Amino acid sequence: MSIGGAENLLGGRSGLEHKWGWVVALGVFFLLAGFIALTDEFAATVVSVFVTGVSLIVAGVVEVITGIQVRPWPRALVWVLVGVGVAVAGVLILRDPVLAAAGITLALGLCLLISGVFRLILAFQLKDAALWPMVALAGLLSVVVGGLILSRWPTSSLYIIGLLLGVNLIFAGASWLSLGLTLRKSASA
Repeated sequence: MSIGGAENLLGGRSGLEHKWGWVVALGVFFLLAGFIALTDEFAATVVSVFVTGVSLIVAGVVEVITGIQVRPWPRALVWVLVGVGVAVAGVLILRDPVLAAAGITLALGLCLLISGVFRLILAFQLKDAALWPMVALAGLLSVVVGGLILSRWPTSSLYIIGLLLGVNLIFAGASWLSLGLTLRKSASA
């Protein structure tokens, strides 16, 4: 029997029950990181873009190394070129992270706006389904958030990535903290 549903959540006894403290610590860490990100959205945006640039460089180098080992050579050449392109994108991001943040924010705003419109269209095509209002709400929220990002662009690119990162970390932290506390109850049962 499980207290708080930890067994059902994790698909039976997971062995994590006795490590609940680590899960709680992870939740607290994420919460703190989220609140720190929200205290300076610009710095969090720049750090996020920097990490993205470094990740692309590493991925590009690994792809080039892998491509060199591929046969036949025409396929290897394409693989190497893709790796070089990815690495160059990473270098460009690192050369001007604020400009990169502007591009990422513009793409994010456009994606939210466009996907929101299509979700609204889908919702009205699903009027017979019980959950169509949720699809419509998701579409409406995407259109509103995308519109807000775009209406304040390029200024929004100075803070929106950091803001979204902070909010995401806070929700992730709250989830981990909740899971850890549920595991603690399950361990003592």
